Amino acid sequence: MDSVRTIDGIDTGILMLLEESPRETVLGLARRLALARNTVQAHLDRLERRGLLSRTSNRALLEAIGHPILAFTTVEAAQGRLREVVAGLAELPEVLDAHATLGEGDLVCRVAARSAEHLYDVVDKILHIPGVERTRSSLAARELLPLRIDPLLQEWAHGRR
Repeated sequence: MDSVRTIDGIDTGILMLLEESPRETVLGLARRLALARNTVQAHLDRLERRGLLSRTSNRALLEAIGHPILAFTTVEAAQGRLREVVAGLAELPEVLDAHATLGEGDLVCRVAARSAEHLYDVVDKILHIPGVERTRSSLAARELLPLRIDPLLQEWAHGRR
């Protein structure tokens, strides 16, 4: 978390522009920020090393590779077996990510599938991971508000930290 506190105005500007235009080139960023290309590249490298650059939505890519079904699967794990469950989830390429949750369930995963039948098979594989007790899945019908951080970046940039 220390790396988050050490981003500067240039970092914030880069992150805001990339949120707006994720495919912007280094040269394009440099022009828009009125900075040298090498300066922007150095900041991008530092942001990447610190894990502060996130990937944008990959929904179109998932469709292009034949996995148009996206589901959110809640996983309940047996007491003390969460690491084992996460290791098992990491073995399934259809499990895009997993987040520990507070509340109902222990994990929420984004799962990509080729069809409803394929999703059923993936969830069955999840259920067979040692330590998994129960799952619940909800299909994502339409993305109404994509993952975004620009409002938080703008708030941060204007001193409302």
